[in-house]
Amino acid sequence: MEMQPASATRESWKNEPLPDRRASLSVRRVYSAAEYARIARGFIPQQMEDKWFIFLEGDRLYLHRSWTGLALFEVRFEPHGGDYVLAEAWVNRDPDQYKSTDDDFDAALLLFLIDRLLLGYDPPLPTGRDASDEHRALRFWSLLGSGRARDEPVECTTFSVKRPGPPRAKPTPPPTES
Repeated sequence: MEMQPASATRESWKNEPLPDRRASLSVRRVYSAAEYARIARGFIPQQMEDKWFIFLEGDRLYLHRSWTGLALFEVRFEPHGGDYVLAEAWVNRDPDQYKSTDDDFDAALLLFLIDRLLLGYDPPLPTGRDASDEHRALRFWSLLGSGRARDEPVECTTFSVKRPGPPRAKPTPPPTES
């Protein structure tokens, strides 16, 4: 079972800077000191299905696509008492690098990535504007891959999409002939 190294650094994986074409996201979140310590360890991809490379440098968290090294998000933290505040966040708006232009979706995706990949929580997937379940499923596989959290072993593939609302009824098996 392969586990993550102690901490990700800029040198741990290929990465490009966030381009000048970027948007500021309206997002603010407070993390405890223990959560911030887990965030600071980052995420280094261990298998093809790990779609992200994430590292903290100074007060900045950088989130990159693992295959290309392209930066999609940058976050600045500020200490506040014993906690840490996500004070500013930016998203890539270069259409040649990232197609999304939905600030609300991107803010939700950023928080999801931190919560799932770095903290190991099981938050609901952000929905975005897509209408069909199939399109959302394909979009999220391309964005998240297996969705394996940092401290889960590479063999772990238990992440599942949580749908809002009541669970779907299980199909009834066909009758057996006697």
